[in-house]
Amino acid sequence: MLEEPSTTQYSAQDLRPPPLPHLQEPEATSKPSFSLPRTIVLLGIVGCGVAGLHFFPPGQGGFYPPCLFHRATGLDCPGCGATRAAYSLLHGNIGVAWHQNALLVLLAPAGLIGGGVAAWRWTHRRPMPSLPGQPWTIYMLLAAMAIFGIARNMR
Repeated sequence: MLEEPSTTQYSAQDLRPPPLPHLQEPEATSKPSFSLPRTIVLLGIVGCGVAGLHFFPPGQGGFYPPCLFHRATGLDCPGCGATRAAYSLLHGNIGVAWHQNALLVLLAPAGLIGGGVAAWRWTHRRPMPSLPGQPWTIYMLLAAMAIFGIARNMR
């Protein structure tokens, strides 16, 4: 004999797969904790980068990569001079840094704040927010870089 179909009704809630573990909201009882090893690693990496830039000036140290865009076209890209500008900022020469790469000088405070927040969140094992928060911020940054790249080559 043929069996009759079941009369049990399923709701849309019953048909959904369970959420993936890494996408679930953290429980209210789980408290992020400070991680000393992460802090040591972060300070070591940042310290080595700052010390390397401080003691090996761009143009004198042979390990800084050349700009491929400049080498291919002869034009300055928006990032040309950024390493020299960072070196000048590290030594307190804001005017020289401005002349080398004004965009880096303008964006340095935001980069330092964002980097500090990201470092704090990483060392305290908190999730990183999506950066940037709004898509228009990426478009504004790309537009600023394009305008800066064009303007610095109009001499």
